[in-house]
Amino acid sequence: MNAFLTLINIIVLVIFIVILHMMAHKHISFAKRVFTALGIGIVFGVLLHLAYGTHSNVITSTSDWFNIVGQGYVALLQMIVMPLIFISIVAAFTKIQIGEKFAKIGSLIFIFLIGTVTIAAIVGVVYALVFGLDASTINLGNAEQARGSEIAKQAKDLTAHTLPQQILELLPKNPFLDFTGQRATSTIAVVIFASFIGFAYLRVARKQPDHG
Repeated sequence: MNAFLTLINIIVLVIFIVILHMMAHKHISFAKRVFTALGIGIVFGVLLHLAYGTHSNVITSTSDWFNIVGQGYVALLQMIVMPLIFISIVAAFTKIQIGEKFAKIGSLIFIFLIGTVTIAAIVGVVYALVFGLDASTINLGNAEQARGSEIAKQAKDLTAHTLPQQILELLPKNPFLDFTGQRATSTIAVVIFASFIGFAYLRVARKQPDHG
């Protein structure tokens, strides 16, 4: 019986996906499709829990099958993140010209990024201290506990290194490894590697304009 009910739920999900696909074919705006999908997901999820109960075996089985769509989509997004970062940065370098304002603009962008991150960190710390926020009262699931353990391990590894060692960790000593995202600093390393490629392109283009 549970297998039959799970199959019914999967069929309903497929129908919703087909509806969203038809909306795309009718050139309905992406924003409207996103909010439609959000609304359908909320209503469908609430109905499933009201019909079967939170801890039902049907819900567990249905979630596993639904994760093929949800987690599969997230995995595909993760697949293109690193290549997209690399290509976007290199492409940006190929479209700019070195001039008097190049270094100034680059410095301002870097300062702006570091400044916004610093402000966000300060705001987070202040709110946590003022309102006494912590995670002691939150009921954690297996996914949250696993993520918390991973963050704790990364923090321990980070504090085990001196500042010069942490700076060295940012360098892309193996770009192909960093493209897989295996290191905590992989994203920054890919950005640095792409910047090196971009600067190399600009130097070649300046010295050999016929080949740029």
